[in-house]
Amino acid sequence: MPEPPGNQRGPFASPAQAVAEWLDGHGSAYVQRLRAPESGRKPYAWELLSTAAQLGGSPAKLVLPLDFPARPAEVYVHRELCLVLPHVEENGKVCLGSPSKPGDYESPAHAVADTIRDFDAFLTRCSDGSWISEEFQRERLSYWMRYCEAHKRRRSFPVPKVVQADLQPFSSYAEGSLAGYTQGKKSERSLLWLATMDGVDGNKLAHRHRWAKGSLQLGQVLFVEMPEAAKWTPADWPTTFDSLDQQVTEWTDNTLSVSSWIESRRKDKPQPFLVILVQSTVAFGFCLAPPIVPGLTALGLVPVIIERVDANWALARDHELSILHSRREQRALLLGCGSLGAPIAELLARAGVGHLSLVDMENFEPENAARHILGYSSVNSSKAIELANRLRQELPNIDVKGHHALASSWLAHRFRPQDFDLIIDCTGESAVRCLLSLLVRQQLAGVDIAHAWMEPFCAAAHLVYLMTGDQWPADDPADTLVNVAHWPDDVRVRLPACGAGFHPYGMSDVWQAAGFCAERLLAHLDGEIDVSTVWSWMRGTAYFDSLHVAAQPGPLVPPTKNKFESVSVERIYSELIGGQPQA
Repeated sequence: MPEPPGNQRGPFASPAQAVAEWLDGHGSAYVQRLRAPESGRKPYAWELLSTAAQLGGSPAKLVLPLDFPARPAEVYVHRELCLVLPHVEENGKVCLGSPSKPGDYESPAHAVADTIRDFDAFLTRCSDGSWISEEFQRERLSYWMRYCEAHKRRRSFPVPKVVQADLQPFSSYAEGSLAGYTQGKKSERSLLWLATMDGVDGNKLAHRHRWAKGSLQLGQVLFVEMPEAAKWTPADWPTTFDSLDQQVTEWTDNTLSVSSWIESRRKDKPQPFLVILVQSTVAFGFCLAPPIVPGLTALGLVPVIIERVDANWALARDHELSILHSRREQRALLLGCGSLGAPIAELLARAGVGHLSLVDMENFEPENAARHILGYSSVNSSKAIELANRLRQELPNIDVKGHHALASSWLAHRFRPQDFDLIIDCTGESAVRCLLSLLVRQQLAGVDIAHAWMEPFCAAAHLVYLMTGDQWPADDPADTLVNVAHWPDDVRVRLPACGAGFHPYGMSDVWQAAGFCAERLLAHLDGEIDVSTVWSWMRGTAYFDSLHVAAQPGPLVPPTKNKFESVSVERIYSELIGGQPQA
């Protein structure tokens, strides 16, 4: 391979032209020019003259993308080598994993030389059959998706591009149902299939997440566990119904036959049958197409992409599932679904907390849109109910209820302590903190309590987490012992209505506070912290100086040079508040 020119010419005015001069000159013994750009639409391209046996005698092509070197040089081989050699895409592009580097702008010819070297190394590895097999297995899901895409163009049986699957733990094999939805004319159908295991109503689940659009068709699903050691490469994929049936029989120790399963589930009306093979975290699917000649020919196999929509995958990607499963069991009551409580509820739900009850007496109003996760579609509707609907629709397997009620009234008349592990007070109201303190003494044994609130202008946020056995003082020392600044009596922006006003801050402000509180709530729920704690996040003195009110920062507020600096502090509750009577 020729050596590229050095940097003696300084910065290149045109990197592609510099590469062309090198390859058309010293590199002409190794490449042959195929084309130059035409009106800036087509990139430079050269044929690599050395043909490797691994390519079956077909040529390889070097192409400079139009945005080279922001995008590295590319190598293309014959597209029929896709799924024959690893890292070859549908259009023949070889994915070499060679990213652009900062120095490529200064030395574009060196960048192209690196691409050619990487391609030579790729060809060398392709002479090793074991490496090819290992690469196909290592990235088996990517190659399976390419295989499905290739088959999509040849399908005569209507099958969706992707089948969504709500996987649940199972051993060996499990049965389930298929809810399919069809829209449009027969030649232009858009399809959605949702596969669920027995015990889960797929149609109901599809309606919950607003996937159910079109005409419903029901079908049957068979889930089969693939052994961890099972190979799943192009050489191993079944291409006939009999070969699939044989693999499933082997994997289930001769306890299951796909053909027998179909016969036992077949009904008079034709219906789709789907087999989903699950190996560790990934799944592969086959739709069983009707035989070309009923009674004479076998069912056809149509490979399909399986997209997991279960909570284990959607919320954790199957990572550290013990934490997620513990969170799924947590039962939290959240009081106050305003600008702080609503994002805390959403953050906890997306982190996996499985049972939420939301209580708020207010309706969502147009002026709430600036700093609330709800928007205009919720105007004049209950904040708690709308937020609960949002979380149910957007997240998997969460049990969330919204209650349009005053927090104190709901606690007095509808609250049952045995229903909850944690109460999160986001009302910011002294009366609610005091009521919860009273309830602790009367009926809240075994329930943790957390109080979250913000100081005016979102200058500080606090989370007081009380483990069972500690209680908030009846005299509510939030201002004297927890808040980090002294504020004038009323710093709200006044509105021309009785008692109406608001503290000016934006959504970016409150989401910092919500993230701060949610992180620490999760740490307690996960058992990382087992002592009652007061957490505080605060801006620095520069932020207080920027306000148009006479606030007096306390000793915890750090001196800062700009208003964007902030700090957080942790204080042990018993040391800050003092010993309290046991609940």
